[in-house]
Amino acid sequence: MIGITKKDYWLKWEISELIDDLKLVEKIIDKKYGKESFNHSEQGDAHADLIGVIDEIEYGNRKDLLGIYELFCINKKLPQLIGEEGRSKVNRIIGRVTKWKKYNS
Repeated sequence: MIGITKKDYWLKWEISELIDDLKLVEKIIDKKYGKESFNHSEQGDAHADLIGVIDEIEYGNRKDLLGIYELFCINKKLPQLIGEEGRSKVNRIIGRVTKWKKYNS
């Protein structure tokens, strides 16, 4: 995507909306499993991975959504943890990152 501004890139791939959904999913996981059960657990690892990819995109100026694609589409850690409560958010996330992946493959 040579020549596209950051603003246009974020608009094209709905990055702001994606981050909003990711943060909502993070809150669901935090509420569902609580901080205490995160220590040395699969839930804690997935939660930390999610926070990491949010930070990379939001604060690290990263344009690559592959980390999100891996968490939600390849190893499917997060959709399994969230369950029905966050299903619509997960579906939106998967839709956005799958579209991005297809375009950038």
